[in-house]
Amino acid sequence: MHRSPTCPKCCQTFGTKDPARPHGPRMPILLNCGHTYCESCLTKLARIQRTAISCPTCKASTALKTEASVKELSPDTYVLGILAVNRRYSPDQDQLKFTASIPST
Repeated sequence: MHRSPTCPKCCQTFGTKDPARPHGPRMPILLNCGHTYCESCLTKLARIQRTAISCPTCKASTALKTEASVKELSPDTYVLGILAVNRRYSPDQDQLKFTASIPST
């Protein structure tokens, strides 16, 4: 069984709408301190803090130009890679391959 990475703030599974063009509310975003949160949680923090996001884990600051600049922060490519592997080798696909390879009697 594959476990998908989750946002430590909201506990929702990270994800993207389109694997070829990563974006969306559950996009994993990397802060300057190295911690990763979903775009949605960081956008909520940006509305409160405005000029910088204080990491919920270590309190380190990541500067922002505007609230909308959360989208300009770097995505966590490591987490995106895990998501891609999980999509490629999902249990549903493994089950389909297994049942397709069983000869019918």
